Amino acid sequence: MKGLRKYLSPFAPDQSGAVSSLYEMGALIVINDAGGCVGNICGYDEPRWHQYRKSAICSATLRDLDAILGRDKLLIDKIGDTMEMVDCNFIALIGTPIPAVIGTDLRALKRIIENKYHIPVLAIDTNGMELYDKGQTKASLALLKEFCLKQDESQTLSSPDITIVGASALDLPSMESRATLRAFLSHEGFTTSYLEDSLETVQSAKNARLTLVVSPSGVKVAKKLQQTYHIPYICCYPLTQEDYTELSESAHHILGKETAEKKQTRDTRVKRAQLNALVTNKKVLIVHQSVIANTLRNNLFSAQRVDIATWFTSIPKEEHTKGENFSLKEEDDLLALCRKEAYDLVIGDPLLKRALPHWEGTFLPLPHFAISGALNQIDKEEDFLKGLYHA
Repeated sequence: MKGLRKYLSPFAPDQSGAVSSLYEMGALIVINDAGGCVGNICGYDEPRWHQYRKSAICSATLRDLDAILGRDKLLIDKIGDTMEMVDCNFIALIGTPIPAVIGTDLRALKRIIENKYHIPVLAIDTNGMELYDKGQTKASLALLKEFCLKQDESQTLSSPDITIVGASALDLPSMESRATLRAFLSHEGFTTSYLEDSLETVQSAKNARLTLVVSPSGVKVAKKLQQTYHIPYICCYPLTQEDYTELSESAHHILGKETAEKKQTRDTRVKRAQLNALVTNKKVLIVHQSVIANTLRNNLFSAQRVDIATWFTSIPKEEHTKGENFSLKEEDDLLALCRKEAYDLVIGDPLLKRALPHWEGTFLPLPHFAISGALNQIDKEEDFLKGLYHA
């Protein structure tokens, strides 16, 4: 039955994905809802809200008649009152099911608010019916269009070697993942910036020499930068010791930089040999966001076959390596796929194991926050693969 969930909880929706991309940008994020959507975002879908830092997220708190009659002036006045209490770089209007159903013109609201308060506004037309990665992509492209592509060419901007895109807390292994990746690239001699860090990093994306895509939501952003400014991109998220080495070599080759002198440090990252001991001659299915899944697939060279399945956006065909990539629509699609292809081993968020009743195979945990939230959250980057190589 379409939309029926017997085992899985709802995945993070598109408005949560949009907020995750804007969370640290210093924006006033306005959720155009009656109050419930912002509660879900802050209470369940945004890991930074309780553990890391707060952000200026507010609800339009629309009453029934406000929504039905489209009383946009009330929302505009509320935004003005909130701006007197909150310092912000710009305003982001995030759509939810209510404005989607009544046909609220977010782009018209954008123009009205910009003219009245003289501050940039992003209108993100999320509707609460799509998944988080769609919202991330919409928010990132809106940032790029408003603060990078429109930027005055005469303005002096920083020029990082690498801009990292798609680095959402909903996609990466842990809260320390961004710092871990930045520290590694810095150690290898690269200057880096995350697109989602600040307005300055968005503006400087056009001056970067390479774009690193770490989740599917960053692919369209990287392609836009490639088409407009001829910036090449790499699509991967390093997991093993060998992945980090290969990423460094690829970046040095593309940028023509000399390899930095390396200090002798003890590398505690998992090695490919540890992972391959688990999968030798087995048929494996990985269920995760497709950049991490594809990187993991590249590491499992001793398996008979390694496929990827996801409910979210798949990376482009040119980024695929070996194996098949399957798109899942319903909860039952996962069980049907496992039975049809007779996989020996499935790797995915622990919650997914519930959706495989009577499937006879081995399940290995690989948490994904957008699927199970804090239930299976990883605290440290190094713990991400621990469930695999300690199995």
